[in-house]
Amino acid sequence: MMRYGVVVVAVAAVLTGCATRTSPEIHARHYVLQGMESHDANLRVDKAGSIAAFMPAFTSVYNQGKADKAQGRDAAWAERQAKAYRENACGIQTTSEFANHRGQFSDDNTSPREKRMLGDDLAQTYLDGFYGR
Repeated sequence: MMRYGVVVVAVAAVLTGCATRTSPEIHARHYVLQGMESHDANLRVDKAGSIAAFMPAFTSVYNQGKADKAQGRDAAWAERQAKAYRENACGIQTTSEFANHRGQFSDDNTSPREKRMLGDDLAQTYLDGFYGR
């Protein structure tokens, strides 16, 4: 009887590990977790809140990729759009919330590395939407 209990728990653990995430969630999560490396170690970053804050932007980019594919755009068009996301990431303004204050503050000291990562993740999300991944 104990053997069956162990098997049931093992199967449940394996199936739980197979939960799928959407492309926007994967890329938003990647950006937030990789970007945390450059934050001050004395500050605590709300990972879940940051991922949730980026989800609308990543979902919008993903939906744009799907819409472009539905309009009959070709792969060369998609690559140009992805390149534009990468190049325009330097001009994206981000905001920060500090110490649970309701106001958001412009975050002008985002590193070039973080902006490059944001552009790469947005571009990949667009391509995922375009190719239906």
